[in-house]
Amino acid sequence: MDELALSIVEHPAPQLLIDAIPGAGAGKVRRFRELSFALADGGAYLAIDGADADQGEDSLASELTRLMSLSGRATTTDEWFDLRRRDIIASVSSDGPAVLVSKSGRHYLSLREELTTPVLRRSYGTSWGAELMVRPPEKFRSKAKVTANVQAPSEQFPDELHVPALYLREYVDVVCAPRQLVVRGRFVLPATFHHPSVPRPQNMSFPGSSKYFIEIDADRGEVPLLAGTYFHLDSEYPGHFGHVFTEDIAKLWGWDIAKRRHPELRLLLSSHEESACRPAPFEVEALGAYGIPESDIVCIDHPVRVQCLVTASPQYHNGSVVYVSVRLSDTWARLRRGLRSGTGKLLERIFVARPGVQRSCVNGSRLEATFARHGFNIVRPELLPLAEQAELFATAPVVAGYAGSGMFNMIYSEQPGTRIVVASEEYPARNEYLISAVKGDDFHYFSCPSRPPVDPLSEIAPMHHDFEFDFDRDGDALEKLLAST
Repeated sequence: MDELALSIVEHPAPQLLIDAIPGAGAGKVRRFRELSFALADGGAYLAIDGADADQGEDSLASELTRLMSLSGRATTTDEWFDLRRRDIIASVSSDGPAVLVSKSGRHYLSLREELTTPVLRRSYGTSWGAELMVRPPEKFRSKAKVTANVQAPSEQFPDELHVPALYLREYVDVVCAPRQLVVRGRFVLPATFHHPSVPRPQNMSFPGSSKYFIEIDADRGEVPLLAGTYFHLDSEYPGHFGHVFTEDIAKLWGWDIAKRRHPELRLLLSSHEESACRPAPFEVEALGAYGIPESDIVCIDHPVRVQCLVTASPQYHNGSVVYVSVRLSDTWARLRRGLRSGTGKLLERIFVARPGVQRSCVNGSRLEATFARHGFNIVRPELLPLAEQAELFATAPVVAGYAGSGMFNMIYSEQPGTRIVVASEEYPARNEYLISAVKGDDFHYFSCPSRPPVDPLSEIAPMHHDFEFDFDRDGDALEKLLAST
């Protein structure tokens, strides 16, 4: 299927695709489900033997009937993709065993990292750009020592992390749209996704229509040219503190290499405000600490055609595929050196609290009182300047708190320490563990029962549900841990 999809999209979007591969049934259905998206808007998909009566429910005709009957909202991933397939069907007709489907919508093939260079070379020769560097895959054994109240801690916190090959590329003449979209011709490039290594990469602003294809409009019509060379540090979540200090900075390993090649290089990202095209103030400060002045930062709030774009694979991946490169510690150290003020109160034990907006601990006051009784200072990092946050976390030997953005300041730690994380059982992110895996911390994790909203129609995602620390189950273990740190 990979080769079929690639062979089609290496040419202009066809007006007609004919599946004349002998045989009917499941093969015909699988090919339609993926390859119909390669058609031009208004094109048609003709399947010979698509209405084979001998195949019954396995025929393409039966599959089309099922898709056209779908209604309502998706509750599973498979249902979501089925609805996307239903939406592209403009009409269906048949003549004997042949089925003809008219297709609606414009779709682009999503390229995986390992396929990008060979596919673009086959499609464009050398005019697409160049592969500047490939860092080979690495197998990394976690340095963290883990204790957790979950049934299979090694599954949630794997001891061995597999970092795929990381690519530094430059592309000529690409379209970039706010919230990370990068398109070259009929291809959506890997830099579009903050989780590029999962089986089905998704961008929340440009949801995928199938395993291979995405429906977008960013390349439709005239797009203004952005002359010069830019380093892509855009995000699906512009101006989001947590994403900036995990996924986004994990691409900066390529900045110096690209800057030497292109001294005029500037950095490209999306505006975090709808009312003003500018980066978040903390982004300017953090990038300045890394050595990228504000004059080198360009924000976009609409699609642009970039003359030359440099992209780097992330050294950090916190999705269904989890990994972190040990080399990311170099970026963390550089940020720490650039941010630390050399002033501020140094604390031995800190507990990172959270604002009560979502994913709140409903008995947080009792939990925080427990930590305070053991000498912990309750802090709210988001209320402090970045320099003070870096100073506070750089030297604190014991850091505890609720899983989330505030705890990501662990990247500034100079030495391994004790880290205690409290999180909802529905919260899948493993950011704190990945940081500890590189730092070599004593990592302690308490998973807590979720407390879903009372309203059954609430659309709050389970990962954002409130939770409650279970003192009956975990209270004694917590007391012993705090007494021993």
